Amino acid sequence: MHPNWISVANDAETLNDFIAYTILSESLHNLTTPEEIFFKEKYVYLGSSSFRYERGNHQIIMLSKRSCSFISCYGIQHEMSYELFVKPFQKTTWIALGFSIFAFAGMIRFSKWHNVKDEISAPSNLDIILISLSILLEISLPSRVISEVIPGKLSPIFWLWVISSVAITGMYKDCFTADIIQPYTRTPSWSNVYDLEGLGFRFLLPLKRFQEFDQLFSNGIPVDSILATEFAAELSKAASYKGKSKRQLGYRRVAKHLMEGNNGSIWQGLHYKWPFDLYTNLSRCSQKFAYVDYTENIVDILPFLNDNDDGIVFLKGADDGFLATHFGFRVDSTHRKNFVYGRLKGLISSGIYHWWEKWFKKTRPKKIFPYYANWTKPVLSELDRRDFRTKFVTICQIWGYCCIACSFVYIFEIVQSFIQNM
Repeated sequence: MHPNWISVANDAETLNDFIAYTILSESLHNLTTPEEIFFKEKYVYLGSSSFRYERGNHQIIMLSKRSCSFISCYGIQHEMSYELFVKPFQKTTWIALGFSIFAFAGMIRFSKWHNVKDEISAPSNLDIILISLSILLEISLPSRVISEVIPGKLSPIFWLWVISSVAITGMYKDCFTADIIQPYTRTPSWSNVYDLEGLGFRFLLPLKRFQEFDQLFSNGIPVDSILATEFAAELSKAASYKGKSKRQLGYRRVAKHLMEGNNGSIWQGLHYKWPFDLYTNLSRCSQKFAYVDYTENIVDILPFLNDNDDGIVFLKGADDGFLATHFGFRVDSTHRKNFVYGRLKGLISSGIYHWWEKWFKKTRPKKIFPYYANWTKPVLSELDRRDFRTKFVTICQIWGYCCIACSFVYIFEIVQSFIQNM
């Protein structure tokens, strides 16, 4: 009779414990001598781990590739506010619109010169340009003003211009309204982890989950050895790289920088149980801090850090290849067919292993910073994190500039009218 696998999974502490029971439950009922099992190595399950590529007669089953990335808020710049008004169109589009206005105004002016003998009664070039531009900006004008400036023979072309202007401004307002709601496009001054080493960053690294480190950290005693960090073995491997790849050489510089540095000057250890320490150190955006962890942990920690009411935005590094290592099973070979290897291949190829892996991720959340902060989803809504103040202040500033420009145009028209009446 098969057991209730959900009950077995609920009793198991980790996925490795559950897989060990799944593989060995039907084969070890009649075996009572552990020494014989270890000697034959036919029923030995070591669990999943990172590959060390050590010499030996063993077989491997690769599951995934694990690497590290980082989070920082230093040197993150957002686009200028005035770009909201020109972003829907490119510069070439605005230049083409400007040429169209001047070409339309020039055509109307040429028609006036051709049909009106009395050039004094012809409208000025400024009036023609203002009439053409006002249509593009959806400014209502009396029909009398338009008829005085636009010749009757060019009315069809003028109304074609009106229809085109309405379509252009309608599309522009849609893009502008959507861009007001959307957040700024933010661009960091760094991209890869080896960019941080040249900028003089200080690295925040997670400590291994040992009780001794917990006590030292809670008592305020710093851990001096880099070997106490979560991925010390990967750092040692990266520091000994002897190839010629530019990217790997950059990783080697960072690894050596961390291996040779002291705690407090180059790197600082943090513990997952104290999420407040992470945010307190990393939110000092004027100082060069970066938190390094496994990429899968970075993906879970980034929304937790960005869910703050201080307006601080954290970004993840673009490179996910730092301290890369392969993750899977290593099974020692035997003279005959290895039972554990065959069961593992069957579980993985059938999709059963990946199904239980997702089940354990859902029911056994990672005990990292969000877990100990009792954080499961964003507390602040998307609108609460929008920077509306800067955008609307910019709108008011541009409106003020337009008012000043209109005042100068009005003064110019008064002076021009005064000169003509003299």
